[in-house]
Amino acid sequence: MVRKPTYEELEQRVKELEKEAVERNRAEENPRLQGEVAENIAEGVYLIRISDGTIVYANKTFEGIFGYDPGELVNKHVSIVNAPTEKSPQEIADEIIQSLKEKRSWSGEVENIKKDGTPFWCHANVSTFDHHDFGEVWVSVHEDITERKLAEEALQKAHDELEQRVEESTAELEKANEQLELKITELKRAEEELRREQNVFIGSPVVVFTWLATENWPASYVSPNVTQFGYQANDFLSGRLRYIDILHAEDLEGVLSEVQAYTQFGVPFYEQEYRIIKADGETKWVHNFTIVGRNDKGEVTHYDGYILDITKRKQMEEALRESEERYRLLLDNITLGVALIDSDHTVVMTNPTHGKFLNKPI
Repeated sequence: MVRKPTYEELEQRVKELEKEAVERNRAEENPRLQGEVAENIAEGVYLIRISDGTIVYANKTFEGIFGYDPGELVNKHVSIVNAPTEKSPQEIADEIIQSLKEKRSWSGEVENIKKDGTPFWCHANVSTFDHHDFGEVWVSVHEDITERKLAEEALQKAHDELEQRVEESTAELEKANEQLELKITELKRAEEELRREQNVFIGSPVVVFTWLATENWPASYVSPNVTQFGYQANDFLSGRLRYIDILHAEDLEGVLSEVQAYTQFGVPFYEQEYRIIKADGETKWVHNFTIVGRNDKGEVTHYDGYILDITKRKQMEEALRESEERYRLLLDNITLGVALIDSDHTVVMTNPTHGKFLNKPI
């Protein structure tokens, strides 16, 4: 005869089933939240199935960067986004795939191509993980760095032309030029650090917020790495601390008025730079990128965004500006005439001493 379970056994079984249901709901919720984050971050993200190199997902930012319609990249081979250079798109893809197979990650600059055939530069971070739907995949985070590449090339060209046409004639001028080169190198290093920080999401300097579109912007989500500013996520989630409480007093009115204007004009997203106050009282500059969330009626319901510490960049920009002012002051006061001439033999810059001779052949 089968023994009937006791009341205590039945009660224990009910608790086990409830626990299983909670864990199952949590497992289903995490992928959904991760999907929403991937779909709304500023960087382009896409997934490649390892078994055949096929694209299985691309977020709207990635599709926008490359000029494709929603879903158009799915089931295309990953080589479709690589621009032909000295190597074919397939050869470039094969080299990256080989590195991924050996190291499970890859990071670097790659020349990509838009749907309309326009080549452009991206920095990509690629890593390997097991996806709950697609199996083993590579996730690639892309950032368009075309403007930075062009700026670097223009800077290098200007530097080369200056070295060809201007001889360092005094010890003071040579010292000033060395200082300027040092500042440029430091600025490039700071930009590189900032770029690496932007390509990493959770566990990085990128702190994510979701603010409700009600008075004082109460936070409904704060990423755990807000601790880098001395706060805990629960400080904001509990309502004990409002986001506007950490805004610098001199920036508060401007930030609020800009947000109000962006909201009223119906922009889908906006960017700001302003100062915040850490828990220990230290002031930090941050870059804020925010997506405006609206309901079916077009009413603003919330703001999804992130803040990134850009204090180093601000300090470098100020240092470079001061260095350039010292460099210009030196050029304006030395007794030697100095001119900068471009490749078309056009004078693009002279100091006052040289200006006395502009009407004479150079």
